[in-house]
Amino acid sequence: PMRIGHGLQLINSSPALKKAFETYLAHPDDWEKRVNIPEVVAKSPVLRYIKENNILLEMCPKSNLQTYGVHPGFANAPDEPGDKYTARSYRRHPAIFLSRLGVKVSLSSDNRTVSNTDAPNEYVKLYKYSGLTYKDLKQMVINGFEAAFIPEPKKSLILEDVRRRFKQLEQEPEMIQGIRKMNNNKITLYQRWLLFRGKLIKMFSNGLDYLRSFLQPSVEKKEAIAR
Repeated sequence: PMRIGHGLQLINSSPALKKAFETYLAHPDDWEKRVNIPEVVAKSPVLRYIKENNILLEMCPKSNLQTYGVHPGFANAPDEPGDKYTARSYRRHPAIFLSRLGVKVSLSSDNRTVSNTDAPNEYVKLYKYSGLTYKDLKQMVINGFEAAFIPEPKKSLILEDVRRRFKQLEQEPEMIQGIRKMNNNKITLYQRWLLFRGKLIKMFSNGLDYLRSFLQPSVEKKEAIAR
């Protein structure tokens, strides 16, 4: 598919879409029950064009906040030590909102050194502050590979491997509970995520193995890290 960097102004492309996003911000837990998504799509020509043409938005939350592509709202946002881009800042980002409207979205750091972030950190922040679920994460990872600048047939082989790894994770008994918690018990899972975050970041370059180490029982985690 085609890809566009960021795509933040899509939110302002129609009154219906902008109003739906305001509902998402005001009612994060049940906005999907309050918004008539088919109606929003029907009233938003640019959104409909992007969906129909399978265009991917490569979104970079922290970079978007730093450049005020998304207003960070510092006046009301509580800071964490060493990182002022926290709860209310990330909540303003439309990545999850657009993804659940059916837009292909992937996450990127944009610039690892300037923004002092990386892909795992962006997923962590959206998980902690914006309700990212396992389903969201899986779809965004696959979207990213589908739109990667990798020639065929190598891209297809990589995608096949990524989907196979996700399927293996979902079928293994020890993973089922962790995936369920990621979708439904965000606080508990995030506490576990923090404990292993440093190790996850180190393992991210090895593909989806970081998910396995995160969801495995503690003994298996130690064995996976040792390898």
